[in-house]
Amino acid sequence: MPLNPNQILRQRYQIHSLLGQGGFGAVYRALDLNLNRWCAVKENLGSSSTAQRQFEREAQLLTRVRHPNLPQIWDYFDESGGRQYLVMEFAQGVNLSQLVRQRGVLTEAQAVAFALRVLDALEYLHAQTPPIIHRDVKPENILLTPQGRVMLVDLGIAKQLTGSNSTPSGARGGSPGYAPLEQLSSAGTDLRADLYALGATLYFALTGHPPPDAVDRAMGKELPSPRQMNPAISAQLERAILYALQVTPADRPQSAAELRRALTGAAPPRARAVPFLERVGQIGLTVGIGAQLIIGLATLILVLLAVLIAVGFVVYAMSVLTRATGAP
Repeated sequence: MPLNPNQILRQRYQIHSLLGQGGFGAVYRALDLNLNRWCAVKENLGSSSTAQRQFEREAQLLTRVRHPNLPQIWDYFDESGGRQYLVMEFAQGVNLSQLVRQRGVLTEAQAVAFALRVLDALEYLHAQTPPIIHRDVKPENILLTPQGRVMLVDLGIAKQLTGSNSTPSGARGGSPGYAPLEQLSSAGTDLRADLYALGATLYFALTGHPPPDAVDRAMGKELPSPRQMNPAISAQLERAILYALQVTPADRPQSAAELRRALTGAAPPRARAVPFLERVGQIGLTVGIGAQLIIGLATLILVLLAVLIAVGFVVYAMSVLTRATGAP
């Protein structure tokens, strides 16, 4: 049963309106009466004891997430009847799907800029212990705030990797067109599922159409070339998108960093790069030593000039005195 407007949860969160609903739950805009701020409340609809235990474990992990491109998870709790809730930062803005529908496809530079910020968030999530897989990267879950901040929202179905480096096979989720085959089937998922979804999101942002569903592609349906649909896309960017959209996980980028390199054309690092602050320190040391040498040389030149001027003055004075004493 959906929550009603003005309904209050935990004597604190007053429901305002429904923001969205899917197979995993519903998300509501709500007012935190204690702190007088807007928040998003996600209701978990999983009713089995296993799903509820998993929700609690993952909620505890998500409350520690802190990243500028991710909403903060502020609270989680249970209500009577086994209902479970996540309370998170309410991010206002226009999502990528709305942006494309309203203004048309993005330019290559705009699309890559969005993707790099999402990769920042994914790298952070994947680097957690254990790693966190978002599992629902799609245009509707990427917001551009009025301040120009790109946010990857809806962490409500994010999953931890298990010891076997994949999420449980029952934890499927995802959205058609954006979820990879392993997420829609009985196979477990890992961080490469997020990279597939980001590739599909880029495909949509640049063509205005989502790619065919992964199940249909696995059965032989062709993936139209992005450049055929939008000739303004560069060959390099098309290669990166198609790389991320490989049906087989082993054929995709194996990390967010690898997809970043494919998008930007950066070569893999071959040698240790000197850290930025270290480079600055080295430059500062070199400049400091050079400055000291220059100052010392300038001082020596000034002293020599002063000596020459003084000698010249003495010689001139003596010549004047000689002429004066020798006059009749």
